[in-house]
Amino acid sequence: MFYIYSYYFGKEKITSLVIEPNLIPNTIKSNDGVTYLFRDNKLIGINFFNVELSTTSIGLEKKPSKELIDQINSYLTKEGLDKLDYVSNSSFLVFEVERREEHPVFEKQAIVTLKGLNDTLTTVTRYSNFKIGDHLVCLVNNGARLDGTFFKERIEKNIPIQAEINSPKDLRIGEDEKDAYITSLPIGADFFA
Repeated sequence: MFYIYSYYFGKEKITSLVIEPNLIPNTIKSNDGVTYLFRDNKLIGINFFNVELSTTSIGLEKKPSKELIDQINSYLTKEGLDKLDYVSNSSFLVFEVERREEHPVFEKQAIVTLKGLNDTLTTVTRYSNFKIGDHLVCLVNNGARLDGTFFKERIEKNIPIQAEINSPKDLRIGEDEKDAYITSLPIGADFFA
């Protein structure tokens, strides 16, 4: 999994490819406005300085286009590095609420079982506005939130947290952060496709 962000530093547009967000580079190689970041000879990221790439917005590329991946792969090929795979989804997928139960420790939270196309996930949420059968947009393991942080599966109080239910504010489609976003999209749909 990798992430692509675009931002401005002064008047300079920078696009960053983040492959290993938890590693710090110990070797850097720059060539024609492109800086390759390595950790022990392993590519962990690239920064493109004022290089024309097919980014769609400033911030996180929710689902990088084939054209953008091809452009980045041309730079990787020139350097003799492995190409990136195309992205199949944005990690913001639609799940159906299959079950909801009281949290054994936190009274204002619930344990929710979510049904996807090929899997069933468990999570904990503070949202209370949905019912069994509703379709919710959830961020899945290793997905990048729109604020640039990452969701990682974990276990809390012996409960697996395998997805993160999103509010309209999380999805940047509204200001409501107190309720989960309920959608009419089908199970398995990519919210940002």
